[in-house]
Amino acid sequence: MLLVLQKHRDTVVWLQTARLRGLRFLSKDKINIISNENLSGEPQIGIDARYKFLIAKGLAQVFPEAKIILGVRGSKSWLRSIYYQYVKQGGIHDFDNWYDIIFDEDNLDFNRYIDCLQSLFNDVLIYKYEDMKKNMDGVIKDICDFIGVDVPVYENIRTNVSMSENMMKLVRFLNQFQRSDLNHKGFFKKNRHLNTNRVFDWYPHLKNRIQGGRGI
Repeated sequence: MLLVLQKHRDTVVWLQTARLRGLRFLSKDKINIISNENLSGEPQIGIDARYKFLIAKGLAQVFPEAKIILGVRGSKSWLRSIYYQYVKQGGIHDFDNWYDIIFDEDNLDFNRYIDCLQSLFNDVLIYKYEDMKKNMDGVIKDICDFIGVDVPVYENIRTNVSMSENMMKLVRFLNQFQRSDLNHKGFFKKNRHLNTNRVFDWYPHLKNRIQGGRGI
């Protein structure tokens, strides 16, 4: 979710109430955009689906005139994506066990959540991940028009590259040995040297070397 705070009014309220800490960099005379997936909850680690509705209501109380931009995607693709996030955060369950034990199925009711946002805010833009893949320029123009700014000059750089299935299984296996909020039985505590997340950092570089024929 993206929270768009217009000039002056909303931002001043934010600064005065100090509801959200660590955001003192917000400007009083510019449009501020805050992008954070957790504004829509954290379904990957088992947070109750009702939590995102509480967040939405809280945001509406503090910023009633804010604009909301929400990206959605197909259920199958979205489930795969957030399961990978779960593993990246230290999860040890396979997909089926994660879905049965941790995931709250009510998170799949996208329409109810969209209806909630539209009832709380006057300006809500919904875009589809699949549409952005097909026509990024068009979706970005729609977003900029919605915010009220010109389309900037930008370069499409692919980041956060998804892991292969085999790499994901490797990370999940390694997670068994690392203590985290999702695995209290690990043998060692995560630190900058012993951290399974580093596999995610190495993966794009290793993949590029392999594809480039340089080997590893």
